[in-house]
Amino acid sequence: MIIDHCRDEKEFYSLYNSIDNSNLPYPKDILALKDYCFCFYSDEGKLLGVIYLEGKDDKTYLSGFSIRKNYKNILTAINSVCNYFSDDDIYSETPHQHAKLMLKKCGFEQIKENLFIKRSK
Repeated sequence: MIIDHCRDEKEFYSLYNSIDNSNLPYPKDILALKDYCFCFYSDEGKLLGVIYLEGKDDKTYLSGFSIRKNYKNILTAINSVCNYFSDDDIYSETPHQHAKLMLKKCGFEQIKENLFIKRSK
């Protein structure tokens, strides 16, 4: 798996439009996060998912989306991004059970029903 910035906006939009994006910002707003938007690709170069960090209420929040049944790559991508930003507490908010499971497996602590934190090292 390869983690990089967005290589192809058309591919990004295609993935974004193929998933339930009702809880996500507009794709142009995600892409505008340039240094904090990470795409993860298969070794063959296919876009598998996107993780991005954004500031909200003076906190850093992690969010993302991906193709279905991609758990191993999601775990690797989340852990890689969190390790890179390990000096900061990273929050994530989600109502989705599968996302909650991924966050817990990546070391996030549940602090409210839909709110998680990965504390800085």
